[in-house]
Amino acid sequence: MGFEVIVIIIYYLRCFAQALRRRLKHGTILPMPLLKHAKKKQRQDIKRTIERKKLKTLYKSLIKKAKEEPTPESISIAFKAIDKAAKKNLMHDNKAAHLKSALSKVSSGGSKIQAPAPRKHLTKAAKAKANKSIKSELVDVKPATKVKKSTKKSSPKKK
Repeated sequence: MGFEVIVIIIYYLRCFAQALRRRLKHGTILPMPLLKHAKKKQRQDIKRTIERKKLKTLYKSLIKKAKEEPTPESISIAFKAIDKAAKKNLMHDNKAAHLKSALSKVSSGGSKIQAPAPRKHLTKAAKAKANKSIKSELVDVKPATKVKKSTKKSSPKKK
């Protein structure tokens, strides 16, 4: 083999090793453990990951279904799935409460945002009349009289 061929092979091996390291770092490939307890831990982690993935896809799909068809049954099923996910620490308790609140609003029909009522434009005369009535109410109210307190401190009597 020529020198150039060896250089190319080394280059490809380095690229392959780099790709492997990258995949290891991101968790797509798991390194093979040597110790017995490490092998067991890896098996447990894989099982837990699969279980968590199932639960996550389940609660997301149930929420989507409940939002599309907001029947009491679908919403209660979605609530159960959200509670299970929160119990298994797939989401924070506050997020679970937020999702449940949003679902309950959808079920009650509160998700439709109503536009505020249009404001009435007052004419100058109507504004002046409103201002006069407010001022007259303020004039009718008498200010409370203040009671003066003595500023002199009374000294205790000596015997």
